[in-house]
Amino acid sequence: MSKQEQRATSRIESSAQAETDRLQRRMGATMMRAEVVLDHLFESEIEVLRISVKIPTQQGEDYLAVVSAFEGGQRVVGFHGAATFAECVEGCLNRLTNRSMKFRPDQYAG
Repeated sequence: MSKQEQRATSRIESSAQAETDRLQRRMGATMMRAEVVLDHLFESEIEVLRISVKIPTQQGEDYLAVVSAFEGGQRVVGFHGAATFAECVEGCLNRLTNRSMKFRPDQYAG
């Protein structure tokens, strides 16, 4: 491999590592924020039981966050979808924080 090819390869690898580092910082910050958001929900009328994320199985599908909760003594469920995992988790936290997530009775709760 020529020196020019080695430099080009090194730049590509460096760029890929920088992107990985950026994503790791973003997800770390999101997880820390999740703790704060969920702690504040204890002060509200919504008791979150579980947050799960459905991974896309086909091209063009979105990630889907499913929030199972108790509201007014009733099991409820809310949803948030996004194109990437990070956007899905962040959007779900945003909607829980600003109370814009719409919940409906959980017909599958047993």
